[in-house]
Amino acid sequence: MIFLIKANLNNRPLYAKGTMDVKCFDPGTNDLVYYSNKMSTSQLQSTVNLGAINAGIGNPVVIQIPDTPSLTMNLTAADFSLTGRALAVGGNVTYNGVVPVDEVVEAAGTSLIVSQTPVAPLGGCEIVCYVGNDGTAYTIDPTTMQIQDFTATAGEKYCVHYYTVNAGAQQFSVETLMNPAVVRTLISIPVYATESKEANPMNGSRVGTLYITIPRMQFNGDVSTEGSQTTPATTVMNGTALSYDEACEAGIQCGNSASPKLAYMVLELYGSAEQFATGLAVVGGGEIDVAVGATVPIPVKYVMDDGSLGTPLMTDLTFVSGTPAVATVSGQGVVTGVAAGTSDVTITSNGSKKLTTTAKVTVTGGTPAPVPTADVTFTMTNPAPDASNTITGGGADRAVAVNVANGTTSVVLEVSLVSGQSAAVGGTDASDVTVGGTATTPTYTVDTTGGSKSFTLTVSETNKSDIVYTITVTAA
Repeated sequence: MIFLIKANLNNRPLYAKGTMDVKCFDPGTNDLVYYSNKMSTSQLQSTVNLGAINAGIGNPVVIQIPDTPSLTMNLTAADFSLTGRALAVGGNVTYNGVVPVDEVVEAAGTSLIVSQTPVAPLGGCEIVCYVGNDGTAYTIDPTTMQIQDFTATAGEKYCVHYYTVNAGAQQFSVETLMNPAVVRTLISIPVYATESKEANPMNGSRVGTLYITIPRMQFNGDVSTEGSQTTPATTVMNGTALSYDEACEAGIQCGNSASPKLAYMVLELYGSAEQFATGLAVVGGGEIDVAVGATVPIPVKYVMDDGSLGTPLMTDLTFVSGTPAVATVSGQGVVTGVAAGTSDVTITSNGSKKLTTTAKVTVTGGTPAPVPTADVTFTMTNPAPDASNTITGGGADRAVAVNVANGTTSVVLEVSLVSGQSAAVGGTDASDVTVGGTATTPTYTVDTTGGSKSFTLTVSETNKSDIVYTITVTAA
């Protein structure tokens, strides 16, 4: 048996370059714990061990069984982040950091008293200071803030080096027993294409974004910090994707045979999803049941080019009810039952493909919708109909198209109404229409100077719903 893989040779090539930003979330609380839009590199690397099984004459490889999958992400941000370093080792960044102080102190008699509350240096146990550059450690009384065992000369000024707590300074500690943070990581990478509609189509034009999500990534404990005179310190965020049973137990993040997923790649291209669709379909066979006064959303879907269904943005579609007296439909595709009966709702995509489908709406309960007034016929009496002067539509066809020869300055239409019917002119070019004739045989003289004219004729009848004709008159 031969299996064929279908490939589209017309797919445009895409190029991913640069990292826009990286976001790390606490998987337990969903809080954002790290963010940088100054990423300089991001490298996603995966490996798997293919264990060979040898058998048969000559002991050839008959199958390779994959095991020990590993996926790592190496991130480098151009900016310096204490938060990123703390996550890498499992530390917590807090305020009230201990900082060194260099203070000029004028001796009061033979004593030196510092102005800020002294504390022990980080990693030290005693509250000490250094006077000048002699390197001798002197203790400081934290209550009196006086330097102990140092005899000063009255009125002389000394440079004192000691430590204090700064409320705005941040710090964290690197423990011997590290516990690197586990986060949900989202990396965004710009996508470009050479085939575009921009002024310079061969230039790289941004066409979308590649999102890489690692549901559980544990950092590797790297707090490396560059101290070079010429190279700025960066923030390295390297980690390994983890498998976790909780997701499978919850029925999420699982692949075949309850195998947890290590990462996801999502490619989002700009523009409507219609560009990848071959049609529209209404789930459930296209039939919608709704009670009078109730509402029901139309479950319309894109039929994608791989045969799957996709959910469109309702604002990318146009919904039109064929019988508003029975059911109306909102711009979001929500049907409201008005009166008992049926109505077809036509759904059309707003993009260039103009994909379309129809939902048949059945409204139950309440009073049946009024029977529409009887159809009417249209006749062109001037100019006389011939090969150059034609009229189509009327009756059950609500669109009436009149085409007349070049140079025609006016067109006269005659409508046959039944007793009790009335007709009213409206629409864009109603001011160019003159009404004449009788009550049952009205005439409408259309001024065609200046090009095509379009107007509506609403036919009404007591205790029946109106019908509306759209008339377009075009002089060639």
